Amino acid sequence: MYEVDYSWLITEDKPLSQYCHNTRLLSDYVKKEEVIFSHFKAFKKSKICLDKVCFFDLIPESILRSYLDLKNEVTLDVWENNIFDENYYNTLKRAHTLCSSMESYSVNLDKPWLRENKHKYNTNKFNNKHIKYDIFKTKTGRLSTKKDSFPILNMNTLLRRALLPNSDLFVSFDYNAAEVRTMLALMGIEQPKSDIHSTHSKVLKTDRKEAKSTFFSWLYDPVKKHKYFDSTYDRGKLLDKYYYNGCVETDFGRSMPVEKDKAFNYILQSTANDIAIENFYKVQQHLVGKKTKIAFMIHDSLVLDVSKEESSDLLQIKNLIEETRYGTINCSLSVGKNLLDMREVA
Repeated sequence: MYEVDYSWLITEDKPLSQYCHNTRLLSDYVKKEEVIFSHFKAFKKSKICLDKVCFFDLIPESILRSYLDLKNEVTLDVWENNIFDENYYNTLKRAHTLCSSMESYSVNLDKPWLRENKHKYNTNKFNNKHIKYDIFKTKTGRLSTKKDSFPILNMNTLLRRALLPNSDLFVSFDYNAAEVRTMLALMGIEQPKSDIHSTHSKVLKTDRKEAKSTFFSWLYDPVKKHKYFDSTYDRGKLLDKYYYNGCVETDFGRSMPVEKDKAFNYILQSTANDIAIENFYKVQQHLVGKKTKIAFMIHDSLVLDVSKEESSDLLQIKNLIEETRYGTINCSLSVGKNLLDMREVA
């Protein structure tokens, strides 16, 4: 397998032409790009369905070759003549590789169930059976989806019942209280094996729901004080380490300008996201050549479409997800025959 690098990650999905330093090469490339775009507009005006016909098959070969040769030269110029942070680039490359793998997965819908329930739900965006993630849309790097994507991140939760595995069953791995456990990891505090909010409820002598609400109310409000939480978790220490000159700088190379009152939120959300992507990427590499496939990443959880004959691999996959660069961060394991009715088993 060849190792591939991507100049468009250096440009953060902006046009390559904005980062090309060779003016002659850039001028030739822009002209050729205009020719290609004029063909595209002509095909669209002629009502040629490009979903059924390959756009590049319709362009004269000499024009296409000339354009692609120039694009290769521009790509090389961008790669060789722009300074970029290798740590941040590797973070983006893992995210891109993982998302590309998931985009190739075809969503399997329970059509009879959808027909029976079509009066209850809006399924207009279900026409595209592939999930197209956007790794650049949010400041923190948290994944979103593109307009023409299957809406896995913002669909009605009850509609998950319509999603079926292509193989034998769905298996999801979900980090428990991901951002909170990220905070503990960054602070060097040992991860509790039990539920964090249940642990807090015992100390605060209240129920779990109230303890969770109180904790998050304190966590993301920089001026709020709480005797137990202030003495247990040093938010100021993390801000001193990761926030300076108006920017959050994470261990994954991300640099995010942000007001100080939002900085702590950015540190945790961005780092939790990149921990998940780094470890889910390990799973993607582990599954190359296997029948089990990655189906979706839904925030802090990874959903696999599992072949039963490879189910003995699941505990190893769970270990890959839990062993992070900051030590062990526990995740749950749930199984189901559709994405709604998932049962936690570990």
